[in-house]
Amino acid sequence: MVEQNSTLQADANKAYNEKIAQEKREKRAREKKERDQERAKEAEEVAKRKAAREVQKHDKNAEKSTQLPNQAKRQASRQLQPKKTKKRSGGGSSSHAIDATRSLSPPPVYNSRGRKIAPRKKFG
Repeated sequence: MVEQNSTLQADANKAYNEKIAQEKREKRAREKKERDQERAKEAEEVAKRKAAREVQKHDKNAEKSTQLPNQAKRQASRQLQPKKTKKRSGGGSSSHAIDATRSLSPPPVYNSRGRKIAPRKKFG
């Protein structure tokens, strides 16, 4: 009789635990459904706000494009064109005699920017 009571009680406990577990599962499912609905609602609101921002941005850009011709536009800086070198006629250069003994100093040294570098006075 005691064994029968204990088995009945164990069966009752098992049924009770299964019932509680089933209720918990149902509660979790309900809460999940509610969370999903809430997330969908928030996502819809975010999408609406984003669409409103896009429309506002588009309207602002359209308004700017109609106003642009009235404003002065910044001119793009032009690239410098190379300077034209003057060509000399060949007749005048042969009239002067070049003194070969005069050029004792070495030819000038140029840096990478094209400027002459003066030799030190100490050596010259």
